[in-house]
Amino acid sequence: MAAIQSSPHTVSVGRLLAFSQPKSFSGRVGVTMGTNVLLGLIGLATGSLMARLLGPQGRGQLAAIQSWPLLISAFSVLGMPEALLHFASRYPKSAGAYCASALTLAFPMGIALGGLGWWLMPWLLRAQDSSVVTAARGFLLCMIVLNPLVVPLQTLRALGAWRLWNAIRVLPQITWFVVLALTPPATADPIFLGRLFPGIFLFVIIPSFASIRRYVPGPYTSDRALYRPLLAFGVPTILASLPEALSLRLDQLLMATLLPSKLLGMYVVAVAWGGATSLVLSAIGQVLFPSLSGLVDVKVRNALVARVIMGTAVVTMGVTVLMLFATPWVLPFLFGEAYRPAIPTALVLVVASLFSNLKAAFADGLRGLGQVRAVLVSEVSGLVVTVVGLSLFLARFGTMGAAIVSLAAYAISCMSAGLSLSRAASIGIDDLLGRSA
Repeated sequence: MAAIQSSPHTVSVGRLLAFSQPKSFSGRVGVTMGTNVLLGLIGLATGSLMARLLGPQGRGQLAAIQSWPLLISAFSVLGMPEALLHFASRYPKSAGAYCASALTLAFPMGIALGGLGWWLMPWLLRAQDSSVVTAARGFLLCMIVLNPLVVPLQTLRALGAWRLWNAIRVLPQITWFVVLALTPPATADPIFLGRLFPGIFLFVIIPSFASIRRYVPGPYTSDRALYRPLLAFGVPTILASLPEALSLRLDQLLMATLLPSKLLGMYVVAVAWGGATSLVLSAIGQVLFPSLSGLVDVKVRNALVARVIMGTAVVTMGVTVLMLFATPWVLPFLFGEAYRPAIPTALVLVVASLFSNLKAAFADGLRGLGQVRAVLVSEVSGLVVTVVGLSLFLARFGTMGAAIVSLAAYAISCMSAGLSLSRAASIGIDDLLGRSA
C-alpha cells in the first residue's frame, strides 16, 4: 500500500464529482440541513402512516420487533462508521484502503452478537406475543448482515461529497414512505412491515458501493496495518455510543420487555414528535465532525467550534419553543386522535430534545477533536441517570415517568459534554452556549 499522506479535509479528490463538493462549511451545512429537513418531513409522514395503519397496539408491536435488533446490530459494527469517517477525512488518498479495512472489521462481531440476541430474544420480549418474538429474531438476522454493508457510505462524507452522500441517504426513506403509502390497510400488520423494512437498506448499499468504486481512490484492499488505528478509534466510539443508544432507547426497550404494546405505541409516537427536530439540527454536527478531523491549525479549529456551537444553541432554543406551542394541535392531527393521550408525554420530550440536540453537537465537536473518551464519559453519566430513574419511575408513572427520566438524563449528559468540549477547545462555556457578547 502507498504511504499515507495527510491533507486537509477540503482536498479535492480527482475522481470525485465536482458538483458534489460544497466548498464552504456553511455550504456543506446548508446541503445537509436541507436534506435533513426533507428526511424529517418524510419521517413525520412515515410515522403518521404507520401510526394510522397499525393503531397504538400494532405500532407498539412493530417497535418491539425493531428495538432490540437495531441496538444489537448497531453495536456489532464496532464503531467502524465513525472510525472510517475520521481517518478517510485525514488521509483521503488512502480512503479506499481504509474503507475496505473498516468493512472487514465490521462483520465478525455481528456473528457473536446475533447468536446471543437470538437466544435472549424470548426473554427480552417476554411481555409480547410469540409471533412478535419470532419476527424480532428474523429482523435481527437481517440487520446483522445488512448493517455492516452501510459502513462504506461514510467514505463519501469524509471526502466532501456532501450532495452525493445526502442523495443516497434520502433514497431508502423515500422508498419506505412509498411502500407504506401503497400498503393496503387490510394487509398492514407489524409482522408484515417488520419483514419489509430491511429491504430498504439495499437502497443505501447498492448506490454506496457503486459511487465508491467510481469516485473513491483505490486500492480497495483490506490492510492489516490499518486495523489497529481503526479499532483504537472505533471501539471507544462504540463504547460511547452504546450508553447514548441505551439512554435514547432504554425506555422503549424496557417497555417492550415489561409493558403492554399499546402503552409502547403511545410512547413511540410521543418520542417521534419530541425528537422531530433532532434530524434537522444534527446536520451541523454531521459536518462539524469531519471538518474538525481535517483541520491542523488549532486556532482555526477552536474558532470553528465556538462559532458552530453558538449558532446551534440559538437555533435549538428557538425551535424548541415553537414545538411546545405546536404539540397539542399538531400531534393528534399527524398521528390520529387515538394518540391524543400522548400529548403530555410529548411536551416533556420536546424539552428533553433541547438538551439532546445540544449534547449531540457537543459530542460531534469532541469526536472531531479526537476526544472520544470525553464523549464516553458524557454518555455514561446520562445512562446512569436513565437506569436509576427508570428503575424508580417507569413502573409507577408509566410513559410520563420515562419522559421525565429522559429529560434529566439528557440534561446531565449535555452538561458533561459541554464542559469537556470547552476544555478541549480552550473556549469558555459561556462562549459555547452563546452567552458571550
